[in-house]
Amino acid sequence: MLQVGQVLDGKYKILSKIDEGGMSVVYLALNEKANKTWAVKEVRKDGGNDIDVVKQSLAAETEMLKRLHHPNLPSIVDVIEDEDTVMIVMDYVEGRSLQKLLDENRRADGTSEPIDSELVLDWAKQLCDVLHYLHTLDPPIIYRDLKPSNIMLCPDGKIEVLDFGTAREYKKYGIADTKNLGTKGYAAPEQFGGKGQTDARTDIFNLGATMYHLLTGYSPADTNFEIKALGELVPYYKNTGLEKVVRKCCMADPADRYQDCRELMFALEHVHDQDDIAIMERNRKWKLFTMSIALAFIGIFGMIAFTVLHNSAARNSYDSRISQASNASTYDEKSEILVGAMNIKPAEPTAYNSLLDAAMEPDSDKGISITKKEEDTLTNAIETPNGRGGSTNIDEFSRKNHDKYLDFQIRRASSYFDYFTGSKKRAEAIFKLLESDSKIDDRRKGLCSCLATICDIYVTNTDFRGNEGGTIASYENTGSKYKKVWGSLADIAADPDQIDKKTGETFYSALIYREIAKQICLYQPNYAEAGIKAEDMKTLLKAGSDYLKTASTNGNKATESMISQAKEEISNAERQLNRTHNEELGKYDEEPEESDDSTVTED
Repeated sequence: MLQVGQVLDGKYKILSKIDEGGMSVVYLALNEKANKTWAVKEVRKDGGNDIDVVKQSLAAETEMLKRLHHPNLPSIVDVIEDEDTVMIVMDYVEGRSLQKLLDENRRADGTSEPIDSELVLDWAKQLCDVLHYLHTLDPPIIYRDLKPSNIMLCPDGKIEVLDFGTAREYKKYGIADTKNLGTKGYAAPEQFGGKGQTDARTDIFNLGATMYHLLTGYSPADTNFEIKALGELVPYYKNTGLEKVVRKCCMADPADRYQDCRELMFALEHVHDQDDIAIMERNRKWKLFTMSIALAFIGIFGMIAFTVLHNSAARNSYDSRISQASNASTYDEKSEILVGAMNIKPAEPTAYNSLLDAAMEPDSDKGISITKKEEDTLTNAIETPNGRGGSTNIDEFSRKNHDKYLDFQIRRASSYFDYFTGSKKRAEAIFKLLESDSKIDDRRKGLCSCLATICDIYVTNTDFRGNEGGTIASYENTGSKYKKVWGSLADIAADPDQIDKKTGETFYSALIYREIAKQICLYQPNYAEAGIKAEDMKTLLKAGSDYLKTASTNGNKATESMISQAKEEISNAERQLNRTHNEELGKYDEEPEESDDSTVTED
């Protein structure tokens, strides 16, 4: 057993014991050099009668976590093994398990106070997203042990799923699981053998049982391992959509459950539509609607008036304007039509993205570029008051459709970054605005933070040199500034896995490495004068090069092009570093060309 103060593998100082159970102990450890805390899970190999299960658990947890990248899953960073134990070093997840949350609200009869349904619904959606990610891997991973004690609630409300010891890869032609693993009550019937192998529907049962415990305060064990209707235990849930969703998740026959997590996610997002009172209200509205339609068709003049009004609305509809804009021949025509579409439906993303696409259409002589006029038109279209109480289109977009608003603003700032000359400050302002958004998720926030830092480096280095990429200027007291800039680059790029985790998209990861390589090409002499070693620069470039070798394009041409650009810039930067190094040694990669005296002229 590890001791407090012990240094593991020369890197990880054990600070305290966090948790203990079965054959494993979890510690909090500090990497003093990196000043970062990690969780160290110590698992004994001596499992007695369960030695095979222990080996399977270790293999599953270490091998699976190494290749998983999802914001709600911890990343494994190191595995240290000796004769008796295996130590798994992974992200330290701050928070408390949902089981501890239930225990803190335990009642005298041993059950717990139910947790607010909206909180449970939010957690269930996050868990559904994690399971969908696992189930769509190749091969799929079936978690098999979802329960409150394996779910960590972070201070920001995010959910983390822990402990992959019982997870398994789904075997397409398998007949049954080799081991019956899971927790009684939360485990689906097929986890106990004789009913086929576990699949995605098994995890859906586990999630339903977990929701049952959180919503009622009764664990499956409290109700004789029978998943009762929620309304039997908490009358509030009788005939509600939540009761129906949990019941369907926990059907004994997998064929009667939701068949995949996409189906379950749709049900969770529309759960209140399944309340009996909502169904009755929809039926009432439908009856009123049909009566209205019948009345609308009374009389020939009513029919004509209805047709005329309908056709007029269609001509001026949002979709009609989008279609008209796609057929317009000039940017000015497109922008006028699309601004009209935004004014009709300011919360719909299509008009915004179409106007940005129009600005980015390639010019015959310049390729893809955004002109000052095009940027002004776009800004005025979205930021000018639209006549509805002083509100702007972008304000309404953010308020009514915030998720799509974030996607558009990131795309807009990225387009400025790449295609609008001298606009790094404009792009940086948008990235920083999004980074401070209270509703932004961790993935988008990490991406905006990285790209805002890259923009700031461009702006800062421009201030040092007078013009971006120009002749090196000799200013005093810039050494410390270049060290600070280099530190920002190193923080972003040192760990490719973290970049991928922050951005969530290969396109942006490749863009970041492309820009880092450009920075080294442009400012390598300045970094060298500031004391940054060539080897440090090469190490950063190698991290990017190694990442790009295995980066997946998923068939996306824009991502494929960005990876190609990043590889080229990294090669350029590496050649420049090698050439500089050889010149310092008095060597050259190529022999100097012999001059032809017959062609030399004197001024």
